[in-house]
Amino acid sequence: MILCNFVELHGWVKKMARITPIVKEGQLIDAEDAAVELDSVAWFRWLEDHRAFRFVSRGGSFTARKEQRAGRWYWYAYRRQQGRLHNLYLGKTEELTANHLANSATMLSGIASAHRPASTNMQSPTLLTAKVTPPLMHTGVLERPRLTTMLREYAMQRQIFFITGPAGSGKSTLVNSWLATGGHPYTWLTLDKADNEPAHFWHYLVSSLQVVQPGLALHTITQRSALNTAPVATTLPSFINALACLPANTTLVLDDYHHINNQAIHDNLDYVLEYLPRQLRLVIVSRQEPAVAIARLRAQGKVAELTFAELCFTPGEIKQWLSGIENQPLTAEQIALLHTRTQGWIALLRLALLAQSQAPDQLTHGQDDHEYIFDYLASEVLASQPQQMQDFLMQTAILERFNSELCNAITQQQNTRHILMQLQREQIFLEPLDGAQQWFHYHPLFSSFLRQQLEQHHPELIVPLHQRAATWYVQQQIPNEAISHACAAGQFTLAAQLIETHGRHLLMQQAMAVLQIWLVQLPDSIFTERPQLCLISAWVQLHLAPRWDEIERTLVQAETTLKTQADLYPELQSEIVAIRARIAMYQGDNMRSLELLQQAHTDLARDNLYQRGEVALSLGSTYASQGFTDKAEASLRESIRLSSSCHNLRTTLLAIRTLANLYVELGKLPQAWQIYHEGLRISNDKSLAELPPLGFMYVGLGELCYEWNDISRAREYLRQGIELGQRGGDIKIWLLGYAGLMPTLLALGEDSQVWSLFAEAEKLVEQSGFPRGQLLLEQLRVRLHYLQQDTAFMQEWSASCGLSLDVDEIDTLYAEDYQLLAQTLLLQHRPAASQAIIQRLRHQAETSRSRGIQLSLLITSAVAYASAGETSQALETLGASLKLAEPAGYQRTFIDAGPRLLPLLEHLSTDPQTHHGYTAGYLAKVFNSCARFHGYKHKNTRYASLNETLSRRELDILHLLAAGLSNQAIADSLIIGQNTVKTHLKNIYGKLDAHSRTQALATARSLHLL
Repeated sequence: MILCNFVELHGWVKKMARITPIVKEGQLIDAEDAAVELDSVAWFRWLEDHRAFRFVSRGGSFTARKEQRAGRWYWYAYRRQQGRLHNLYLGKTEELTANHLANSATMLSGIASAHRPASTNMQSPTLLTAKVTPPLMHTGVLERPRLTTMLREYAMQRQIFFITGPAGSGKSTLVNSWLATGGHPYTWLTLDKADNEPAHFWHYLVSSLQVVQPGLALHTITQRSALNTAPVATTLPSFINALACLPANTTLVLDDYHHINNQAIHDNLDYVLEYLPRQLRLVIVSRQEPAVAIARLRAQGKVAELTFAELCFTPGEIKQWLSGIENQPLTAEQIALLHTRTQGWIALLRLALLAQSQAPDQLTHGQDDHEYIFDYLASEVLASQPQQMQDFLMQTAILERFNSELCNAITQQQNTRHILMQLQREQIFLEPLDGAQQWFHYHPLFSSFLRQQLEQHHPELIVPLHQRAATWYVQQQIPNEAISHACAAGQFTLAAQLIETHGRHLLMQQAMAVLQIWLVQLPDSIFTERPQLCLISAWVQLHLAPRWDEIERTLVQAETTLKTQADLYPELQSEIVAIRARIAMYQGDNMRSLELLQQAHTDLARDNLYQRGEVALSLGSTYASQGFTDKAEASLRESIRLSSSCHNLRTTLLAIRTLANLYVELGKLPQAWQIYHEGLRISNDKSLAELPPLGFMYVGLGELCYEWNDISRAREYLRQGIELGQRGGDIKIWLLGYAGLMPTLLALGEDSQVWSLFAEAEKLVEQSGFPRGQLLLEQLRVRLHYLQQDTAFMQEWSASCGLSLDVDEIDTLYAEDYQLLAQTLLLQHRPAASQAIIQRLRHQAETSRSRGIQLSLLITSAVAYASAGETSQALETLGASLKLAEPAGYQRTFIDAGPRLLPLLEHLSTDPQTHHGYTAGYLAKVFNSCARFHGYKHKNTRYASLNETLSRRELDILHLLAAGLSNQAIADSLIIGQNTVKTHLKNIYGKLDAHSRTQALATARSLHLL
């Protein structure tokens, strides 16, 4: 019988679950009625008569419930994920349109995904999800149409909002209420003092935006090192572009911005405000006017402001608010007096209301300053609480945020959950930080008051309380909070141990400012027996305040300690050497730096993969700059292997880019192509296809396609690289992509787009203050004018560039400028002066084994010889360039040399006896590519016919055909379909009057195409 009843009950529950109304694909499916279309009259009538339904869409799902708040009915969405309940305000019945429900499902799904429990791994940064969660909407929140209407009107014309007022003036509640009923996506970031670390600030800011747009601006994860060692402005233009990925009318709220006192953050936020894209609205909530250029923004008409004067409750609003609270009957006179004493300050209104409930005949008296407030809180609020509650409030005031377990630990009680629930019911002192209402913090005004009370009445408890907090955070594996409390408690040994344990990870994140805050609190004596701590301090000094003598003293202290502890820390001496190598590099002593890097590389343990990968990358770059190409290649390949194996993907990709550049300099273009694709494979294996440094891979592939004259594919790759650079905020990727795309657009005949793009790049470099970028653009400007054969510009540039024609040895820093000067002199019909420069450059290029530069110089030299009437020498030099170029398949270097090269190429093509070291087919390919681009009229009718009939793709297929590739292999090589290959082959046969592969190849060889 019991079993029978259980089965019946279970079936009844399942039946009830089945009949829950469901909204799906634009229709309400209700067991009681026929399907109802959303947005119809029947839909809104149904909502009036029902309390719940289930909404399902592609963007997400939730359960909607109608709940009574302050005498009215509102709809809320709930979604449970990984044991946590998340909610979202939907609005009144008339606001539940199909579009609004779909957007809410997407937003709630994003919030739920972003709020996964923080990692307990001490080696991974802990994200406090409470900081990126909008404040929980309490029951009884007063609708303030006076202010929400004002905000809605401002939002039609303004993007930037400043909401300022003292603690407890209702700023956050107003903004949350306004946005929750607006029907547009918004996200929230609650700031605290720890966010003065730039890397910390930007990491949380981007994390909050990723609630709305997952994956946005990943450069803050992969480029945290740049945030504290270089101006953040170098990444901001691209970061701002990445914001364009956000949905329209997205709002970001920066709450409690008054905690930020780092001028670098102010300056960079000011920059963001200046160039804020239309998709984003920024709301800054602060107790004081933010330290950004408000005056300028006001003058530009960009800002909307609400101050304390507007935020204060009017007597009418106080009356309306009190009408929703039971057992609070106040007369009109009492309301007026309450308004006078509190000036409509909602925090004091709440506190005064509490006092009124305790002593109905008394209202607040006294002055309106913090002393008055604290006196009031002490006498009328704290004193009215039981002693146990008073003790709890003061003791937990040392915590920025807390849950019941943490409160149990520091108060040494077991019933704090009950106390928190009691405080939560009061809705005065305590504010929940998450939807699950597990984490809380005190109202800032009340928290300051409680800490003052603790210092006055129980100063002896402050140290033990911080000690207990530090112990709890250590047990929970949250090192940052543990270190802060250990320092506050004077537990410097514990703090030092924690910094040693987790400082390496923070160094990898480049969280230097946080480390410095902790390190300066430690007494000098704590460093004397801790060489690891000394080295962490040295790295921080190196990045934040590079005073070489102080860093050296720190290193000497570490070395002194290591004399007695070398067995305990075998790796530290190598790290000391690596730091000294970095210092030598910063001071321009490359030989010293190379010597020290080699020593560090030799001494590091084989299992220290991360450090060895970084040293190998530095070694490879240094070797390359010194011309030691074999050693550079070996070091860079080692960096790729080591960094990839320890999942340091950013260093892996940077090493790949550096190695590929080395291959390009050596003329090994196919090897560069292969290593770039290796980078793409590694990232795909790690499921990181959107990693911003991948932009280097796509930019590199675009540069290679340009050289191979595959212009359409070059443009595609370069744009992919630029997009990743913009999304990730890496100005180097973006700028290199632009530098490659501009000549590509010239090759496509899109000259107007080129100079528009150049103006964008100039603005980017100017905004970011990137000096190397300015140099790159100056060289690029001259090159673009040369490619356009702009003789007037080139002549003006050569007269003002300041490059001497009489220099005996050319500085390698100016080698590219001198090459442009040599080409300009040819435009001015000065072949002897041009040849003099070229010969000096050729000698340097041969010494460095830089085939790419050698090739370009040989081609320019051939044109110079021809201009001087030395035809035989010109042909011999051009032949040498073809021999050098064919293994790597160079084409664009010949095309970009200009139309004066074509008579020489044609001369070689008409006399097969002159071919030495290169094939007739390669010569024909280069000749046809140059002739097509420059519109050259051939004297040789066979070549003219082919130039008019065979397309570039058909010539490519012809070469692959000669290599013996099958149709499928050709399709795979060119990334086209097999049917497309068959179509091209049919066209080739027709144009060559051939009926088979054999006949087509024979005819092509007779025409010197193969």
